[in-house]
Amino acid sequence: MKDFKIGIQLYSIREALQQDFKGVCKELVKLGCDAVEPAFYFGDMAPDELAAFFKETGLKVCGIHGRPLDLIDPENEIYKYAAVLESPFVTTSCGGDRTKANYADYEDRTSGICNEAGNSAARNGLRFTYHNHELELKQYTDGSCGLDNVIQKTNPGKVGFELDVYWVKKGGQDPVQYIKKQGSRIWQIHMKDMAKDGSITELGNGNIDLAGCIAAAADTPAEWLIYEQDYSKIDPFESAVISLTHLRKLLNK
Repeated sequence: MKDFKIGIQLYSIREALQQDFKGVCKELVKLGCDAVEPAFYFGDMAPDELAAFFKETGLKVCGIHGRPLDLIDPENEIYKYAAVLESPFVTTSCGGDRTKANYADYEDRTSGICNEAGNSAARNGLRFTYHNHELELKQYTDGSCGLDNVIQKTNPGKVGFELDVYWVKKGGQDPVQYIKKQGSRIWQIHMKDMAKDGSITELGNGNIDLAGCIAAAADTPAEWLIYEQDYSKIDPFESAVISLTHLRKLLNK
């Protein structure tokens, strides 16, 4: 098996981080997390201070999620954080206006943002990835989907994708098969699970073939499997404990 590393999207435990950022991060290390993926919040710390804290705890940064317009700007502060934290990726999502009736407009807008952000990231020595949601996976009559078209319209050298397996399934497609289909463009993977009612649940408590996703991901450039849970029916940190424990089991760690 490919030696994947385990990360967590910190948005999953955003409330706990607001209360005790440093304490929560130290607990993540005990749970077997190799790295974190911050989103919009850096613990109210400047880049150097945060980097020193992560070094002290042993946590790496596997990526940073930012807003589309921020990542287009190569001088934006997010790139300062990415450089000091030695993040290999910067990522965004929801690139276009999803309320438009004509989805082709959304694809074009998203593709343009991805290409611009890919250029800005490259100028900063980083790689850019786009995170999908449900809408991009809805199939057209020809069998393609919006994400296929965005992939086709973006620079393969500067734009990769952080595939979210839950939103792939929510969009009506098989995550395992989609990983195989677009493998060369998948540079990160968000691990989520789906409950019977279609909601997000803890890893191992749902019906997504997570083991199959991991096996398929072995043939992609992805090195990180990043747990994310947008919302939880129990305490979010308890959810993280359950999910990270299951992910470690799947990886024999």
